[in-house]
Amino acid sequence: MTGNSFRTLALANARELVRDRKTAFAAIVMPLFFLVLFLAVGHFVNRSSESDAIRMLLPTALFFMLGSMAFFGTVSPTVDLRQRRTLRLLSTTPLRKITFLLSLVPVRALVALGYVVLVVAFATAFDYVTLAGIPVLLVSAVSGVAFFLSLGFVLAAVLPSAEAANNTLSLVLILMAFLGGAILPLRSMPQGVRDVLGWLPPARLVDTFRHTIAGFPAQFPAWSSWLLMLGFAAVLTALATRVFSWDTDNR
Repeated sequence: MTGNSFRTLALANARELVRDRKTAFAAIVMPLFFLVLFLAVGHFVNRSSESDAIRMLLPTALFFMLGSMAFFGTVSPTVDLRQRRTLRLLSTTPLRKITFLLSLVPVRALVALGYVVLVVAFATAFDYVTLAGIPVLLVSAVSGVAFFLSLGFVLAAVLPSAEAANNTLSLVLILMAFLGGAILPLRSMPQGVRDVLGWLPPARLVDTFRHTIAGFPAQFPAWSSWLLMLGFAAVLTALATRVFSWDTDNR
């Protein structure tokens, strides 16, 4: 029964992502906007300097693409379903909260995979990524998406409205980028700050992206970064399951 419920909900979420314009824009169009934005910035910087700015900015672009898809394409639609009392109807069935949350993953994981393949194809065409680095990049992206989605589950569980979600998610995404060193490199921060941030998933994700795409020396072993991100994902998913509410009246 649980397996059938999961498959049914996963297909429904896939159809919703395609049919609902707001969800499609948040999950598909907005991440592509980040890619175009960073590529455009890199192009103009390249014209005025000898540095390969596109290569330096591509890891940041991928970070923002995956984060925006997981946040704006997951949290806001889920909060909107609660406001429209759709989740209240689901609460009258034997459906478990964890089943509902995990049913959001498949279609978003496929979208994220498409973005990663797009970036990998671009990076490979310009010799930014070696064939040996592609598997590391893919596993890192999968681990990063798991972390972003699990954090999105927690945000979807605690944010009271779609308006509050949209206002909060931009700040959260920028905060994640800052903590990960995607905006301000960690090496420019004090040693004590680097030591603390190095234990957080955003920093590990940016580190693996910059190592595989931009060629920076890795600060952490890739396998330890994967375990850290997946560990956080498991803890955050369990937390989201505990605090998730089907109805606004129970908040």
